Amino acid sequence: MRTLAAPFLAAVVAALLTACVQEKTRPSLLPKTVSVELRRAVVGVGYQGVVFTPLDAGGGAPLGFSPSDLDIATMEARLPSLLAGQSGAFGGSPPLLANYVRQYTGQVSDGRRVLQTNFIDQDLVKERGIDWRNQRVRFEDAGPRFFQIWYDTGGQHIVRLLSSGS
Repeated sequence: MRTLAAPFLAAVVAALLTACVQEKTRPSLLPKTVSVELRRAVVGVGYQGVVFTPLDAGGGAPLGFSPSDLDIATMEARLPSLLAGQSGAFGGSPPLLANYVRQYTGQVSDGRRVLQTNFIDQDLVKERGIDWRNQRVRFEDAGPRFFQIWYDTGGQHIVRLLSSGS
């Protein structure tokens, strides 16, 4: 009985493998583009973060832009004065920026290069075991411990500020 089962089993496995290969190579089932992200670390005076650069794996063309170290350093230098006028979004006083890690992404909106940045409180990272260097973070319930800004790199101003829980 074992001699009959082995050839039968081998034929079934071969048929399944052939079907799987044919399914995977059928053009209508393959995605046209696959999105991937490249990441690079950024460290400056009073801040540390990671830049997420989305790429279309099909052609390698950027879907946004990769912010330069100068783009980031310029925004970071201007942040204290820019956020001073936004204290209402944080419950009265602007956050102590050195307590936050950052995630940067370059977006193009209406022809403007906009640097979208997630600010995540370092204590929140530790408490929740957040892998902020490799995964984009989004919260709805973290209060002032998580906020986002959209910064126009050409006009050097905040386009939008979103504080979690506000």
